[in-house]
Amino acid sequence: MPSKKNAPERQTSKLKRVPSRKMGPHEIEGRRIGGNIGQTVGGAFGGAAAGAAGNALGTAVGGPVGATFGTIAGSTMGTAAGAACGQAVGSWIGGQIGRKRDEAEARRQAQACRNLLSVKYAAILPKSS
Repeated sequence: MPSKKNAPERQTSKLKRVPSRKMGPHEIEGRRIGGNIGQTVGGAFGGAAAGAAGNALGTAVGGPVGATFGTIAGSTMGTAAGAACGQAVGSWIGGQIGRKRDEAEARRQAQACRNLLSVKYAAILPKSS
C-alpha cells in the first residue's frame, strides 16, 4: 500500500472549478427573511392541504377515529414538508432579490468613487478641448 506521501495527487482541472462567490449583506439578509417567511407560509399551506388529504384517507379507512388520526398525521407531515419546501424557495427568492440589491449598491459605490476621483484629480488632468 503506497504511503500518502508517495500517492499520486488527484488532478483537478482549474477550468472545472467555479470560483466561490461571497454573499453581500443584502443577500444574506434576504435569504434569512425569505427563508423565515417561506417556512411559515409553506408550513401553513402544507399542513392544511395534508390535513384535508389525511382526513379523507382516514375516513375511508376507519370511521371518525381514523379521520381524526389521519388529519393529525397528515397535518404534521404536511406542515414539516411544506415548511422545508417554503424555506428553501423563500431563501432562494430572498437571495436573488438581495443579490440584485448588492450589485446595485456596488455600482453606486463605484460611480461615487469615480466621481470623487474625477473631482480630486481634475486640476492635475489635462483638459480636453
